[in-house]
Amino acid sequence: MAVGWTDGMDILEEVSRELAERLVNNRQPFVLVHVEGDGEVVFEGIAEYHPPELTLNLSDRRGTLTEEMKGMSADEVFYHEDFCNDGGLVTLEEGTGMTLYEQIDSEVNLSAFHCYLCSGRNMGDVSRLPAGSYLMIDCSETMHKVREQLKEGREEQSRTEHR
Repeated sequence: MAVGWTDGMDILEEVSRELAERLVNNRQPFVLVHVEGDGEVVFEGIAEYHPPELTLNLSDRRGTLTEEMKGMSADEVFYHEDFCNDGGLVTLEEGTGMTLYEQIDSEVNLSAFHCYLCSGRNMGDVSRLPAGSYLMIDCSETMHKVREQLKEGREEQSRTEHR
């Protein structure tokens, strides 16, 4: 379901639209960003979770990444004072007959976006992607939980083997 971006460094992981839809519907944080090249980026939106609702912050925040910003996460740069602020908020709700992904797609044409996981990646990594629009799904919290479960499993197995 996933294929690595072929820049030789595996900066980010491209995923299928089906997997991206499942992750968004399961409330994984995401940002909609357009990479223009030469450090120029445009943020088209970001998910804001305030249980029990999900808000889509639609925007046209744009600017040039500074060296400092290249080390920041996408959400840190999205809210950075050097990026102009405009747009509006859209509240997304479950139980409306439409999935979260479908509701977002009705506001922003998601078929125009490449879908990428960006677990633990910063804007310096993101800005090296080819020019285009990206749905960047942050799975770092989920990956942390998976790593912890794997670690606990290995420790339990080790204790069992020592008995």
